[in-house]
Amino acid sequence: MISERKKIILKSIVDEFINTGEPVASRILSKKNELNFSSATIRNEMAELAEIGLIERSHSYSGGIPSDIGYRFYVDNLLDVIELNDIETNSIERITSISPFFQKKDVFIREILNYSLSVINRLSDQATFIFEPGDRIIPVKNIKLVKISECVHVIIYQLNNNIIENKLFFSEYALNNSMVEKINNFINYHIKEYGSNFVSELKKTLLTNNGMFNLKKEIISITELVQSESKLSNIDNRALISGMKNLLKKPEFENIEKVRKILDIFENTEVLQKEIKNLIEFRNLHIKIGAEFDNSIFNDFSIIGISYCFNAENKGFIGVLGPKRMEYRRIISIVKNTSMKLSELISEVNLAKI
Repeated sequence: MISERKKIILKSIVDEFINTGEPVASRILSKKNELNFSSATIRNEMAELAEIGLIERSHSYSGGIPSDIGYRFYVDNLLDVIELNDIETNSIERITSISPFFQKKDVFIREILNYSLSVINRLSDQATFIFEPGDRIIPVKNIKLVKISECVHVIIYQLNNNIIENKLFFSEYALNNSMVEKINNFINYHIKEYGSNFVSELKKTLLTNNGMFNLKKEIISITELVQSESKLSNIDNRALISGMKNLLKKPEFENIEKVRKILDIFENTEVLQKEIKNLIEFRNLHIKIGAEFDNSIFNDFSIIGISYCFNAENKGFIGVLGPKRMEYRRIISIVKNTSMKLSELISEVNLAKI
């Protein structure tokens, strides 16, 4: 358990470090009106915060900076999200000024997203990204179940954009070669006959086709898995990313090695896309910090992101990529408010008329 005093001191350390970028000394904190503690008390508490890993210090009398764990504790337990000022609020509200003058739906959506990206970019002064929502599942060309062992299989499927994917599939009971062939023939017949509606039609057939009754559960599981995966594939190569110059101005990235990391991220957007795709499942605000990333190239970064939706099924992802020392309270408000406004605008516009 962390005492209330430690929480207050940790919050002050994080806030001060975000503001100055300099290690925070106990004498600096002791001058703050909201901290009614002596410098010696603060120094002792900082020593204990360092011992439990919430701050980092080069030696016992040096100033402290938040560790990745410290940032996580701050974000999860100590953060008080601030209200945006009138200028910031009006900038986000102006997203609704985008008029449907465009003849094509895709062009219209892209203009909305580009404008939203520029708003967050300007207000946050960080790198920003938007992943477009898919307005449909990418149609499947074919599916093939390949037997590895009695209950272990690989599903190989090709989408209409010619992307070929594979997923492991574990059946509840042993499938022999004849069963695997029947499954493949049954599924691919429905794909050929019904196209993007093949899953619903296939389920209707299974209600009356007694010959496939014993394979019904496996067939539905395979097709629903592929359908789910094809939704995620629909965000591939649909990312808008901007603001590298904002990061290059940050003191954290003056080191040439860290500049190289930024260039790597922006030149190879697949790396960033992979990290963000791992967050797509979260409907609410999600924050990832430093060592929490799968790829060590992001060790100096944080992402603040949130889903925005056409509807419950189709969602994109919008957010900010910046140094761990970013102004979380304000940027969270910017990202959340932009997401809400974007979702509201897209849902209100009758896209069918464009």
